[in-house]
Amino acid sequence: MIGAVDAGSNAIRATVAKVSANGRIEVLARKRAAVRLGHQVFTEGHIPPTRATEAAEAFGKFGKLFRKYDVSEYRAVATSAVRNASNRRSVLSKIRRTSGLQLTTISGSEEARLVRGAVLQNFPKKRPPQLIADLGGGSLELSLLDKNGELIDSTCLPVGTVRVMEDWGLSGRISTSSYKELRRDVRDRLDAWRPAPRITGDVALCGGNARAWTRITPSSSRHGLATINACDLKKELRQTRRMGVTERKETYGVRTDRAEVMAIAGVVFRSLSAWLDVSRFVVPSAGLLDGVVLDMAAQRQQLQISA
Repeated sequence: MIGAVDAGSNAIRATVAKVSANGRIEVLARKRAAVRLGHQVFTEGHIPPTRATEAAEAFGKFGKLFRKYDVSEYRAVATSAVRNASNRRSVLSKIRRTSGLQLTTISGSEEARLVRGAVLQNFPKKRPPQLIADLGGGSLELSLLDKNGELIDSTCLPVGTVRVMEDWGLSGRISTSSYKELRRDVRDRLDAWRPAPRITGDVALCGGNARAWTRITPSSSRHGLATINACDLKKELRQTRRMGVTERKETYGVRTDRAEVMAIAGVVFRSLSAWLDVSRFVVPSAGLLDGVVLDMAAQRQQLQISA
């Protein structure tokens, strides 16, 4: 029985899974805490005391969940928000004292590696995605792969949804001028990374906002996975970015924290599709949390083989 925690910029998630001797993974429980660790980090450089307390309380609940399922091993990872917080050591210490769980920060490259492992499990072995884009609250990780699924190049761009929302003041409606300016900013950052690759395969889009947009713009599936049509995204985004948070909640049936950032995510996705000149994204139901579980299971198998 293993446990995993993803302390992201917009929410904290935990899962418990059973790993069999042959490596089969069965997820037994999932839990989510609406704690936005990225609040104020990207504008003021630190995690507020109240938010640190909320995180510690959430970890306390995750600890109870792990004990309920008799978890023998766990890994808890923190991403962009905690990486960027000047008071991260005190926050990590508070979480440890309150819950008994050890939270560690990981780099953007390690985050991308874990997500990549989870995504590849969702695609046919002989047809891996050519590019993986994982949009979180603090950053956008991009991984360019070869035909065998091996990494060619990667980057971590500071255009996460919570970061943009607070830096640009875009929690509600996005004006036409802000929309155009944000698109230019994303495009400039992409161009600074490398020339746009020629895409002949699939582009995998990961994260909660990507999954939310598959429900807004339902399209035909690919490899049994949901997709986002770039033209449908463009059309729906015209309406979504003009809505306030309350209207988005009522129209799309989403939580407040999702309603605040979903239009920003749409702008990033729109910018990415134009840069890559692709007409469709494939959206696997896999992310960092799944990658952590897979990585832990693989390590345990390796230890068994070595023994």
